[in-house]
Amino acid sequence: MRGSDAYRARLPEFLAQFRDLHYEVEDVIVEDDRAAVPYTMSFRYVSDADAAHDVTIRGMFRFRVADDAIAHRVDYWDSHEFDRQVRADSRVG
Repeated sequence: MRGSDAYRARLPEFLAQFRDLHYEVEDVIVEDDRAAVPYTMSFRYVSDADAAHDVTIRGMFRFRVADDAIAHRVDYWDSHEFDRQVRADSRVG
């Protein structure tokens, strides 16, 4: 998606699929106005078909701070691993 308005409009629906979302911070790395935060996130993914899958994925937040506020944030996480866990879980049972 492109643009902050499109992102904000989609975010509530997107996050609603990630039930019991939990982040475990692995480290906090800070240099000047930048920070990186590697994490492990876990959640129960509920798809449009109401199928539920327990998922655990590692990721990384990257921040740039200006005027004591987050000016830019990027969240990297392994979408292939997400797909693998959801597909593997779907084949069970």
